Parts: sequence; C-alpha cells; structure tokens
Amino acid sequence: MRYKKTETTNVLANFPSGGTITVDVYQLSDDSQVVTTGIMSQVGTTGIYKYSFSQVVATDKEEYLWIATDSNSTKTGKIVLGGYVDTSLTTSDFIALS
Repeated sequence: MRYKKTETTNVLANFPSGGTITVDVYQLSDDSQVVTTGIMSQVGTTGIYKYSFSQVVATDKEEYLWIATDSNSTKTGKIVLGGYVDTSLTTSDFIALS
C-alpha cells in the first residue's frame, strides 16, 4: 500500500560509456512535457545511464513517455506510476477465511 503522493523511479538507458545523455519526459494523459533536457548520470563505467524521475500522482495511475538521446541516437520508454490510495481500508473490508 502506498502512503505518499510522490512517486520516484529511475529512468535507465544504454548508451556508449562516457557520453552526455539527456532525457525529456512527457505525461501521456495530456501530452505535456514535465522534464526538459534532464541530465542522465552514468552508473559506474557500464554505459547504463539513469535519471531519477519524481512526480506527484494524485489518485489515478499516470503514464509517461521518456526520450533519451546522446545527439547521435535516441532511446524511448514508458513509466507507469500507480497513484495515491484514495480510500482507507478498515477491518470490515476484509473477508475472514476459515
């Protein structure tokens, strides 16, 4: 169960080691850009780059498109954040099993 409205996840992309990688993120529900030219950092010398994406998600699931580039090639992916729990469960919401 989630207790916070803010969700954070890492966007990961594979590029040649030592590059400068940027990422743009779009909210798919309204096509708005929520990150512009975010700088991705390399994990060690692996060629895997990460960007910590944090977003407030009210009550519904939200989906995002990420586009990472090193100016020579582009990688894309999707982020799904689950949304804040909008009701609290009580013991009467559960079925007793015997």
